[in-house]
Amino acid sequence: MPQPNEACSRWLPAAAAARLAQNENIHSLTQLADFINRHGQRWWSQIPRLGQTSATEIQAFFADHAEVLGLRLDLARKSPARPPVTVGSSDIAPIERFRPPEHLSGQSGSNRAPVARCLLDAGNDFEAILAWLSLYDAGTPTHRTYRKEIERFLLWAIFERGKAISSLTTPDCAEFRRFLEDPQPAERWIGPSGQRWSPQWKPFKGPLKPSSARQAEIILSACCDWLVGQRYLDSNPFAGLSKRGYGRRQGTDRLLSPPLWDYLIGFAERQANNSATPDNKRADHRRTLFILRFAYLTGLRLHELTKARIGDLERLTGYDGDQWWLNVVGKGKVHRQVPIAPQLIDEINAHLRDRQLKSIGYAAPNTPIVGKLRNRLRDAPDDAQSAVFLSESALYQKLKAFFEAAADDIGPTDPVAADKIRRASTHCYAIRMVATPFTKGFRWKSCGTISATKTSPLPRFMYIPIKTRGTKPYWECQVIKALLGGCCIVEATAFGR
Repeated sequence: MPQPNEACSRWLPAAAAARLAQNENIHSLTQLADFINRHGQRWWSQIPRLGQTSATEIQAFFADHAEVLGLRLDLARKSPARPPVTVGSSDIAPIERFRPPEHLSGQSGSNRAPVARCLLDAGNDFEAILAWLSLYDAGTPTHRTYRKEIERFLLWAIFERGKAISSLTTPDCAEFRRFLEDPQPAERWIGPSGQRWSPQWKPFKGPLKPSSARQAEIILSACCDWLVGQRYLDSNPFAGLSKRGYGRRQGTDRLLSPPLWDYLIGFAERQANNSATPDNKRADHRRTLFILRFAYLTGLRLHELTKARIGDLERLTGYDGDQWWLNVVGKGKVHRQVPIAPQLIDEINAHLRDRQLKSIGYAAPNTPIVGKLRNRLRDAPDDAQSAVFLSESALYQKLKAFFEAAADDIGPTDPVAADKIRRASTHCYAIRMVATPFTKGFRWKSCGTISATKTSPLPRFMYIPIKTRGTKPYWECQVIKALLGGCCIVEATAFGR
Protein backbone atom coordinates (compact mmCIF):
# COMPACT_ATOMS: atom_id res chain seq x y z
CA MET A 1 0.00 0.00 0.00
CA PRO A 2 1.28 3.51 -0.75
CA GLN A 3 2.80 5.63 2.00
CA PRO A 4 2.74 9.46 2.13
CA ASN A 5 6.51 9.90 1.84
CA GLU A 6 6.98 7.38 -0.97
CA ALA A 7 8.15 8.54 -4.38
CA CYS A 8 5.54 9.55 -6.97
CA SER A 9 7.42 7.51 -9.55
CA ARG A 10 6.53 4.31 -7.67
CA TRP A 11 2.77 4.81 -7.88
CA LEU A 12 2.08 7.24 -10.71
CA PRO A 13 2.67 6.93 -14.48
CA ALA A 14 6.36 7.42 -15.27
CA ALA A 15 5.79 10.35 -17.66
CA ALA A 16 3.63 12.25 -15.15
CA ALA A 17 6.08 11.62 -12.28
CA ALA A 18 8.98 12.84 -14.44
CA ARG A 19 7.18 16.09 -15.29
CA LEU A 20 6.31 16.70 -11.65
CA ALA A 21 9.95 16.25 -10.63
CA GLN A 22 11.42 18.20 -13.52
CA ASN A 23 9.14 21.22 -13.45
CA GLU A 24 8.13 21.62 -9.79
CA ASN A 25 10.68 19.46 -7.92
CA ILE A 26 7.83 17.27 -6.62
CA HIS A 27 9.08 13.82 -5.63
CA SER A 28 6.86 12.46 -2.85
CA LEU A 29 3.11 11.93 -2.63
CA THR A 30 2.93 14.40 0.27
CA GLN A 31 4.64 17.09 -1.81
CA LEU A 32 2.22 16.46 -4.64
CA ALA A 33 -0.84 16.68 -2.35
CA ASP A 34 0.46 19.98 -0.92
CA PHE A 35 0.96 21.35 -4.43
CA ILE A 36 -2.56 20.33 -5.51
CA ASN A 37 -4.09 21.90 -2.39
CA ARG A 38 -2.27 25.19 -3.01
CA HIS A 39 -3.45 25.49 -6.61
CA GLY A 40 -6.91 23.89 -6.43
CA GLN A 41 -9.11 22.63 -9.24
CA ARG A 42 -6.81 23.37 -12.18
CA TRP A 43 -3.54 22.55 -10.40
CA TRP A 44 -2.30 20.56 -13.38
CA SER A 45 -2.26 23.64 -15.63
CA GLN A 46 0.76 24.90 -13.65
CA ILE A 47 2.87 21.97 -14.87
CA PRO A 48 3.98 22.01 -18.53
CA ARG A 49 2.84 19.01 -20.58
CA LEU A 50 0.74 17.54 -17.80
CA GLY A 51 -2.79 17.28 -19.20
CA GLN A 52 -6.20 16.97 -17.63
CA THR A 53 -6.37 13.22 -18.30
CA SER A 54 -3.22 12.55 -16.27
CA ALA A 55 -4.46 14.92 -13.57
CA THR A 56 -7.74 13.02 -13.33
CA GLU A 57 -5.88 9.73 -12.92
CA ILE A 58 -3.70 11.23 -10.17
CA GLN A 59 -6.77 12.58 -8.34
CA ALA A 60 -8.43 9.16 -8.61
CA PHE A 61 -5.33 7.55 -7.09
CA PHE A 62 -5.50 9.86 -4.07
CA ALA A 63 -9.25 9.24 -3.72
CA ASP A 64 -8.79 5.46 -3.83
CA HIS A 65 -6.05 5.53 -1.17
CA ALA A 66 -7.30 8.42 0.96
CA GLU A 67 -7.55 6.39 4.20
CA VAL A 68 -4.13 4.77 3.84
CA LEU A 69 -2.34 7.99 2.89
CA GLY A 70 -4.21 10.28 5.24
CA LEU A 71 -4.06 12.95 2.55
CA ARG A 72 -7.09 14.92 1.37
CA LEU A 73 -7.16 16.97 -1.81
CA ASP A 74 -8.74 20.42 -1.92
CA LEU A 75 -10.01 20.74 -5.51
CA ALA A 76 -11.94 23.95 -5.05
CA ARG A 77 -11.50 26.59 -7.74
CA LYS A 78 -8.70 28.98 -6.79
CA SER A 79 -7.07 31.95 -8.46
CA PRO A 80 -3.61 31.06 -9.77
CA ALA A 81 -0.84 32.01 -7.39
CA ARG A 82 0.88 34.34 -9.81
CA PRO A 83 3.99 36.31 -8.92
CA PRO A 84 3.81 40.09 -9.16
CA VAL A 85 3.84 41.05 -12.83
CA THR A 86 6.05 43.91 -13.94
CA VAL A 87 4.16 45.89 -16.54
CA GLY A 88 6.69 47.43 -18.86
CA SER A 89 9.62 45.03 -18.51
CA SER A 90 12.65 45.87 -20.67
CA ASP A 91 14.02 42.33 -20.30
CA ILE A 92 12.94 39.20 -22.21
CA ALA A 93 9.18 39.02 -21.61
CA PRO A 94 5.92 38.27 -23.47
CA ILE A 95 4.75 41.08 -25.69
CA GLU A 96 1.95 42.12 -23.33
CA ARG A 97 4.55 42.86 -20.63
CA PHE A 98 7.46 44.00 -22.78
CA ARG A 99 8.26 47.62 -23.48
CA PRO A 100 11.26 48.39 -25.72
CA PRO A 101 13.82 50.96 -24.62
CA GLU A 102 12.98 54.46 -25.78
CA HIS A 103 15.90 54.64 -28.24
CA LEU A 104 14.76 51.37 -29.87
CA SER A 105 11.04 52.13 -30.00
CA GLY A 106 11.11 52.83 -33.75
CA GLN A 107 9.83 56.39 -33.52
CA SER A 108 12.52 57.41 -35.99
CA GLY A 109 13.36 54.08 -37.64
CA SER A 110 15.43 54.21 -40.79
CA ASN A 111 12.79 52.21 -42.73
CA ARG A 112 9.85 54.34 -41.59
CA ALA A 113 7.64 55.84 -44.28
CA PRO A 114 6.95 59.57 -43.97
CA VAL A 115 4.95 60.02 -40.78
CA ALA A 116 2.49 62.39 -42.44
CA ARG A 117 1.41 59.59 -44.81
CA CYS A 118 0.94 56.91 -42.13
CA LEU A 119 -2.59 55.49 -41.92
CA LEU A 120 -2.11 54.02 -38.44
CA ASP A 121 -2.59 55.70 -35.11
CA ALA A 122 0.82 54.34 -34.08
CA GLY A 123 3.80 56.38 -33.06
CA ASN A 124 6.27 53.49 -32.70
CA ASP A 125 6.88 49.87 -33.69
CA PHE A 126 5.21 48.42 -30.61
CA GLU A 127 1.95 50.24 -31.29
CA ALA A 128 2.10 49.29 -34.98
CA ILE A 129 2.55 45.61 -34.08
CA LEU A 130 -0.41 45.72 -31.70
CA ALA A 131 -2.50 47.30 -34.46
CA TRP A 132 -1.63 44.38 -36.76
CA LEU A 133 -2.44 41.80 -34.08
CA SER A 134 -5.77 43.50 -33.38
CA LEU A 135 -6.96 42.35 -36.81
CA TYR A 136 -7.27 38.82 -35.41
CA ASP A 137 -9.58 37.73 -32.62
CA ALA A 138 -7.69 37.27 -29.34
CA GLY A 139 -7.56 33.69 -28.12
CA THR A 140 -7.86 32.12 -31.57
CA PRO A 141 -5.12 29.81 -32.90
CA THR A 142 -4.28 32.36 -35.60
CA HIS A 143 -3.85 35.17 -33.08
CA ARG A 144 -1.67 33.03 -30.81
CA THR A 145 0.54 31.93 -33.70
CA TYR A 146 0.97 35.44 -35.11
CA ARG A 147 1.65 36.89 -31.66
CA LYS A 148 4.32 34.26 -31.02
CA GLU A 149 6.18 35.00 -34.26
CA ILE A 150 6.10 38.80 -34.05
CA GLU A 151 7.03 38.57 -30.36
CA ARG A 152 10.15 36.55 -31.16
CA PHE A 153 11.07 38.91 -33.98
CA LEU A 154 10.67 42.02 -31.81
CA LEU A 155 12.71 40.58 -28.93
CA TRP A 156 15.45 39.36 -31.28
CA ALA A 157 15.70 42.77 -32.97
CA ILE A 158 16.06 44.53 -29.61
CA PHE A 159 18.36 42.12 -27.79
CA GLU A 160 20.47 40.59 -30.56
CA ARG A 161 20.67 43.32 -33.23
CA GLY A 162 20.16 46.37 -31.04
CA LYS A 163 17.70 47.79 -33.58
CA ALA A 164 14.06 48.71 -33.81
CA ILE A 165 11.97 46.60 -36.20
CA SER A 166 11.49 49.67 -38.40
CA SER A 167 15.28 49.90 -38.81
CA LEU A 168 15.92 46.29 -39.84
CA THR A 169 17.33 45.56 -43.29
CA THR A 170 17.27 42.51 -45.54
CA PRO A 171 20.68 41.31 -44.22
CA ASP A 172 19.21 41.54 -40.70
CA CYS A 173 16.31 39.32 -41.75
CA ALA A 174 18.77 36.84 -43.26
CA GLU A 175 20.52 36.71 -39.90
CA PHE A 176 17.18 36.19 -38.15
CA ARG A 177 16.57 33.22 -40.46
CA ARG A 178 19.83 31.69 -39.22
CA PHE A 179 18.97 32.55 -35.63
CA LEU A 180 15.76 30.49 -35.80
CA GLU A 181 17.84 27.41 -36.60
CA ASP A 182 19.82 27.80 -33.36
CA PRO A 183 18.60 30.49 -30.90
CA GLN A 184 21.66 31.52 -28.92
CA PRO A 185 22.55 32.24 -26.19
CA ALA A 186 20.32 29.36 -25.07
CA GLU A 187 20.02 30.58 -21.48
CA ARG A 188 18.35 33.75 -22.76
CA TRP A 189 16.07 32.30 -25.41
CA ILE A 190 15.29 28.64 -24.69
CA GLY A 191 13.29 27.07 -21.87
CA PRO A 192 10.47 24.61 -21.15
CA SER A 193 6.84 25.48 -21.86
CA GLY A 194 5.38 27.66 -19.14
CA GLN A 195 2.74 30.22 -18.30
CA ARG A 196 3.23 33.59 -20.00
CA TRP A 197 3.15 35.35 -16.65
CA SER A 198 5.90 33.15 -15.23
CA PRO A 199 9.38 34.69 -14.69
CA GLN A 200 10.77 31.47 -16.26
CA TRP A 201 9.00 32.14 -19.58
CA LYS A 202 11.20 31.89 -22.69
CA PRO A 203 10.34 32.58 -26.36
CA PHE A 204 11.63 29.21 -27.65
CA LYS A 205 11.52 25.58 -26.57
CA GLY A 206 14.43 24.83 -28.89
CA PRO A 207 15.64 25.32 -32.48
CA LEU A 208 12.81 25.51 -35.01
CA LYS A 209 12.20 22.78 -37.54
CA PRO A 210 12.59 23.89 -41.18
CA SER A 211 8.81 23.91 -41.69
CA SER A 212 8.30 26.08 -38.57
CA ALA A 213 11.03 28.49 -39.66
CA ARG A 214 9.36 28.76 -43.06
CA GLN A 215 6.01 29.52 -41.44
CA ALA A 216 7.60 32.18 -39.21
CA GLU A 217 9.15 33.89 -42.23
CA ILE A 218 5.86 33.88 -44.16
CA ILE A 219 3.95 35.36 -41.21
CA LEU A 220 6.52 38.07 -40.54
CA SER A 221 6.74 38.99 -44.22
CA ALA A 222 2.94 39.28 -44.31
CA CYS A 223 3.07 41.58 -41.27
CA CYS A 224 5.67 43.80 -42.93
CA ASP A 225 3.64 43.88 -46.16
CA TRP A 226 0.65 45.07 -44.14
CA LEU A 227 2.74 47.77 -42.44
CA VAL A 228 3.97 48.91 -45.86
CA GLY A 229 0.37 49.06 -47.07
CA GLN A 230 -0.53 51.15 -44.03
CA ARG A 231 2.39 53.45 -44.90
CA TYR A 232 4.14 52.77 -41.63
CA LEU A 233 7.15 51.02 -43.20
CA ASP A 234 8.77 52.19 -46.41
CA SER A 235 9.62 48.66 -47.60
CA ASN A 236 9.40 45.01 -46.55
CA PRO A 237 12.88 43.82 -45.50
CA PHE A 238 11.87 40.19 -46.05
CA ALA A 239 11.10 40.85 -49.71
CA GLY A 240 14.79 40.92 -50.59
CA LEU A 241 15.64 37.53 -49.09
CA SER A 242 16.86 34.82 -51.41
CA LYS A 243 14.63 31.85 -52.11
CA ARG A 244 15.48 29.03 -49.78
CA GLY A 245 14.64 25.35 -49.60
CA TYR A 246 13.35 24.06 -46.30
CA GLY A 247 13.79 20.37 -46.84
CA ARG A 248 11.00 17.89 -47.31
CA ARG A 249 7.61 19.29 -46.41
CA GLN A 250 6.05 17.51 -43.49
CA GLY A 251 2.35 17.45 -44.33
CA THR A 252 1.76 14.56 -46.68
CA ASP A 253 3.97 12.06 -44.83
CA ARG A 254 1.56 12.28 -41.92
CA LEU A 255 -1.44 11.04 -43.86
CA LEU A 256 -2.89 7.72 -42.82
CA SER A 257 -3.37 4.92 -45.33
CA PRO A 258 -6.74 3.07 -45.45
CA PRO A 259 -5.40 -0.08 -43.73
CA LEU A 260 -3.82 2.02 -40.99
CA TRP A 261 -7.01 4.02 -40.48
CA ASP A 262 -9.02 0.79 -40.33
CA TYR A 263 -6.59 -0.51 -37.72
CA LEU A 264 -7.04 2.67 -35.62
CA ILE A 265 -10.82 2.41 -35.73
CA GLY A 266 -10.59 -1.29 -34.83
CA PHE A 267 -8.26 -0.49 -31.93
CA ALA A 268 -10.68 2.19 -30.68
CA GLU A 269 -13.59 -0.27 -30.95
CA ARG A 270 -11.68 -2.92 -28.98
CA GLN A 271 -11.00 -0.38 -26.23
CA ALA A 272 -14.65 0.71 -26.14
CA ASN A 273 -15.99 -2.87 -26.03
CA ASN A 274 -13.50 -4.38 -23.57
CA SER A 275 -15.69 -5.83 -20.82
CA ALA A 276 -12.71 -6.04 -18.45
CA THR A 277 -12.40 -2.25 -18.47
CA PRO A 278 -14.33 -0.23 -15.83
CA ASP A 279 -17.50 1.44 -17.08
CA ASN A 280 -16.11 4.98 -16.81
CA LYS A 281 -13.05 4.00 -18.87
CA ARG A 282 -15.22 2.35 -21.52
CA ALA A 283 -17.31 5.52 -21.75
CA ASP A 284 -14.11 7.50 -22.26
CA HIS A 285 -13.02 5.09 -25.00
CA ARG A 286 -16.45 5.36 -26.67
CA ARG A 287 -16.04 9.12 -26.71
CA THR A 288 -12.64 8.78 -28.41
CA LEU A 289 -14.18 6.48 -31.03
CA PHE A 290 -16.99 8.98 -31.58
CA ILE A 291 -14.51 11.86 -31.97
CA LEU A 292 -12.55 9.94 -34.59
CA ARG A 293 -15.65 9.12 -36.60
CA PHE A 294 -17.12 12.60 -36.22
CA ALA A 295 -13.87 14.18 -37.46
CA TYR A 296 -13.62 11.63 -40.26
CA LEU A 297 -17.10 12.25 -41.60
CA THR A 298 -17.12 16.04 -41.25
CA GLY A 299 -13.51 17.13 -41.84
CA LEU A 300 -13.75 19.78 -39.12
CA ARG A 301 -10.64 21.43 -37.81
CA LEU A 302 -9.66 20.85 -34.20
CA HIS A 303 -11.11 24.13 -32.90
CA GLU A 304 -14.27 23.59 -34.97
CA LEU A 305 -14.80 20.21 -33.31
CA THR A 306 -14.71 21.80 -29.87
CA LYS A 307 -17.09 24.63 -30.85
CA ALA A 308 -19.77 22.51 -32.56
CA ARG A 309 -23.09 22.65 -30.67
CA ILE A 310 -26.37 20.79 -30.88
CA GLY A 311 -28.04 24.03 -31.94
CA ASP A 312 -25.76 24.16 -35.00
CA LEU A 313 -27.45 21.05 -36.41
CA GLU A 314 -30.22 21.73 -38.92
CA ARG A 315 -32.55 19.32 -40.72
CA LEU A 316 -33.72 20.42 -44.14
CA THR A 317 -36.36 18.69 -46.22
CA GLY A 318 -35.73 18.24 -49.92
CA TYR A 319 -37.38 16.46 -52.83
CA ASP A 320 -35.64 13.23 -51.91
CA GLY A 321 -36.09 13.35 -48.14
CA ASP A 322 -34.51 14.95 -45.08
CA GLN A 323 -30.85 15.87 -44.85
CA TRP A 324 -29.03 16.95 -41.68
CA TRP A 325 -26.49 19.79 -41.90
CA LEU A 326 -24.04 21.27 -39.42
CA ASN A 327 -23.57 25.05 -39.51
CA VAL A 328 -19.90 25.86 -38.96
CA VAL A 329 -18.22 29.24 -38.54
CA GLY A 330 -14.63 28.42 -39.37
CA LYS A 331 -11.39 30.15 -40.04
CA GLY A 332 -11.81 33.83 -40.86
CA LYS A 333 -15.38 33.65 -39.51
CA VAL A 334 -16.50 32.10 -42.79
CA HIS A 335 -19.80 30.22 -42.50
CA ARG A 336 -20.33 26.93 -44.25
CA GLN A 337 -22.71 23.99 -44.00
CA VAL A 338 -21.41 20.45 -43.59
CA PRO A 339 -23.67 17.51 -44.54
CA ILE A 340 -24.22 15.03 -41.71
CA ALA A 341 -24.89 11.38 -42.51
CA PRO A 342 -27.77 9.56 -40.79
CA GLN A 343 -25.35 7.16 -39.07
CA LEU A 344 -23.52 10.14 -37.59
CA ILE A 345 -26.77 11.47 -36.11
CA ASP A 346 -27.20 8.10 -34.36
CA GLU A 347 -23.63 8.30 -33.00
CA ILE A 348 -24.15 11.86 -31.75
CA ASN A 349 -27.25 10.70 -29.85
CA ALA A 350 -25.30 7.75 -28.40
CA HIS A 351 -22.57 10.15 -27.20
CA LEU A 352 -25.22 12.37 -25.60
CA ARG A 353 -26.60 9.33 -23.75
CA ASP A 354 -23.11 8.55 -22.43
CA ARG A 355 -23.13 12.06 -20.97
CA GLN A 356 -26.61 11.46 -19.50
CA LEU A 357 -28.16 14.03 -21.82
CA LYS A 358 -31.26 13.94 -23.99
CA SER A 359 -31.09 13.35 -27.72
CA ILE A 360 -31.01 15.88 -30.55
CA GLY A 361 -34.15 18.00 -30.49
CA TYR A 362 -34.43 17.78 -26.69
CA ALA A 363 -30.93 18.71 -25.49
CA ALA A 364 -30.14 22.39 -24.91
CA PRO A 365 -29.05 24.13 -28.15
CA ASN A 366 -25.76 25.29 -26.62
CA THR A 367 -24.77 21.74 -25.58
CA PRO A 368 -21.42 20.85 -27.16
CA ILE A 369 -21.55 17.93 -29.59
CA VAL A 370 -18.17 16.73 -28.29
CA GLY A 371 -18.38 17.13 -24.53
CA LYS A 372 -16.95 16.17 -21.20
CA LEU A 373 -18.03 12.95 -19.52
CA ARG A 374 -17.36 14.24 -16.01
CA ASN A 375 -19.34 17.19 -14.64
CA ARG A 376 -22.10 16.21 -17.03
CA LEU A 377 -24.17 19.00 -18.47
CA ARG A 378 -27.84 19.38 -17.68
CA ASP A 379 -30.45 19.89 -20.37
CA ALA A 380 -31.98 23.08 -19.02
CA PRO A 381 -31.51 25.84 -21.64
CA ASP A 382 -30.67 28.34 -18.90
CA ASP A 383 -27.98 26.11 -17.42
CA ALA A 384 -24.70 28.02 -17.72
CA GLN A 385 -22.74 24.78 -17.62
CA SER A 386 -24.20 23.72 -20.96
CA ALA A 387 -22.05 26.36 -22.66
CA VAL A 388 -18.80 24.85 -21.37
CA PHE A 389 -16.85 23.24 -24.19
CA LEU A 390 -14.01 20.76 -24.23
CA SER A 391 -10.90 22.87 -24.79
CA GLU A 392 -8.75 22.51 -27.90
CA SER A 393 -5.81 21.57 -25.71
CA ALA A 394 -7.78 18.84 -23.93
CA LEU A 395 -9.05 17.40 -27.23
CA TYR A 396 -5.56 17.52 -28.73
CA GLN A 397 -4.07 15.73 -25.72
CA LYS A 398 -6.86 13.14 -25.83
CA LEU A 399 -6.20 12.33 -29.48
CA LYS A 400 -2.43 12.30 -29.05
CA ALA A 401 -2.75 9.92 -26.09
CA PHE A 402 -4.96 7.62 -28.18
CA PHE A 403 -2.48 7.61 -31.04
CA GLU A 404 0.39 6.87 -28.66
CA ALA A 405 -1.54 3.92 -27.21
CA ALA A 406 -2.36 2.64 -30.70
CA ALA A 407 1.30 2.96 -31.72
CA ASP A 408 2.39 1.01 -28.64
CA ASP A 409 -0.15 -1.69 -29.50
CA ILE A 410 0.99 -2.19 -33.10
CA GLY A 411 4.67 -1.47 -32.46
CA PRO A 412 5.83 -5.04 -31.64
CA THR A 413 4.48 -6.40 -34.93
CA ASP A 414 4.85 -3.37 -37.22
CA PRO A 415 7.30 -0.69 -36.00
CA VAL A 416 7.01 1.26 -39.27
CA ALA A 417 3.25 1.63 -38.81
CA ALA A 418 3.79 2.62 -35.16
CA ASP A 419 6.14 5.41 -36.24
CA LYS A 420 3.62 6.57 -38.84
CA ILE A 421 0.88 6.74 -36.22
CA ARG A 422 3.03 8.75 -33.81
CA ARG A 423 3.79 11.29 -36.52
CA ALA A 424 0.16 11.67 -37.57
CA SER A 425 -0.98 15.27 -37.44
CA THR A 426 -4.24 16.28 -35.77
CA HIS A 427 -5.15 17.85 -39.11
CA CYS A 428 -5.10 14.37 -40.66
CA TYR A 429 -6.78 12.22 -38.03
CA ALA A 430 -9.65 11.44 -40.35
CA ILE A 431 -7.88 11.03 -43.66
CA ARG A 432 -7.70 7.97 -45.87
CA MET A 433 -5.31 8.17 -48.80
CA VAL A 434 -6.89 6.28 -51.69
CA ALA A 435 -6.36 8.00 -55.00
CA THR A 436 -9.41 8.26 -57.24
CA PRO A 437 -9.76 9.87 -60.65
CA PHE A 438 -11.21 13.34 -61.02
CA THR A 439 -14.67 13.18 -62.54
CA LYS A 440 -16.34 16.10 -64.28
CA GLY A 441 -19.76 17.25 -63.25
CA PHE A 442 -19.25 17.02 -59.47
CA ARG A 443 -20.95 19.76 -57.49
CA TRP A 444 -18.65 20.62 -54.62
CA LYS A 445 -19.74 21.36 -51.09
CA SER A 446 -16.67 22.56 -49.27
CA CYS A 447 -15.93 21.74 -45.67
CA GLY A 448 -12.85 23.91 -45.50
CA THR A 449 -10.55 26.27 -47.30
CA ILE A 450 -8.48 25.04 -50.23
CA SER A 451 -5.76 27.28 -51.56
CA ALA A 452 -2.51 26.53 -53.33
CA THR A 453 -1.04 29.61 -51.68
CA LYS A 454 -1.60 28.36 -48.13
CA THR A 455 1.48 27.67 -46.04
CA SER A 456 0.31 24.19 -45.09
CA PRO A 457 0.22 21.30 -47.58
CA LEU A 458 -2.32 19.37 -45.51
CA PRO A 459 -5.53 18.39 -47.32
CA ARG A 460 -9.05 19.39 -46.38
CA PHE A 461 -12.34 17.55 -46.77
CA MET A 462 -14.93 18.22 -49.41
CA TYR A 463 -18.25 16.51 -50.09
CA ILE A 464 -19.66 15.44 -53.43
CA PRO A 465 -23.28 14.45 -54.10
CA ILE A 466 -22.98 11.83 -56.83
CA LYS A 467 -25.95 10.89 -59.01
CA THR A 468 -26.60 7.17 -58.85
CA ARG A 469 -29.83 5.34 -59.61
CA GLY A 470 -32.49 7.74 -60.80
CA THR A 471 -32.04 11.19 -59.33
CA LYS A 472 -31.34 10.32 -55.71
CA PRO A 473 -27.86 11.43 -54.62
CA TYR A 474 -25.71 10.09 -51.84
CA TRP A 475 -22.89 11.87 -50.11
CA GLU A 476 -19.36 10.67 -50.52
CA CYS A 477 -16.68 12.22 -48.34
CA GLN A 478 -13.72 13.33 -50.41
CA VAL A 479 -10.40 14.81 -49.44
CA ILE A 480 -8.53 17.11 -51.77
CA LYS A 481 -5.29 18.96 -51.55
CA ALA A 482 -3.86 21.86 -53.48
CA LEU A 483 -1.17 20.62 -55.86
CA LEU A 484 0.62 23.04 -58.17
CA GLY A 485 -2.47 25.18 -58.36
CA GLY A 486 -4.73 22.23 -59.17
CA CYS A 487 -6.50 19.56 -57.21
CA CYS A 488 -5.49 16.00 -56.45
CA ILE A 489 -8.48 13.92 -55.39
CA VAL A 490 -8.11 11.58 -52.43
CA GLU A 491 -11.07 9.38 -51.51
CA ALA A 492 -12.37 8.66 -48.03
CA THR A 493 -15.58 6.62 -48.09
CA ALA A 494 -19.25 6.73 -48.94
CA PHE A 495 -21.29 7.03 -45.75
CA GLY A 496 -24.96 7.03 -46.56
CA ARG A 497 -27.76 7.59 -49.01
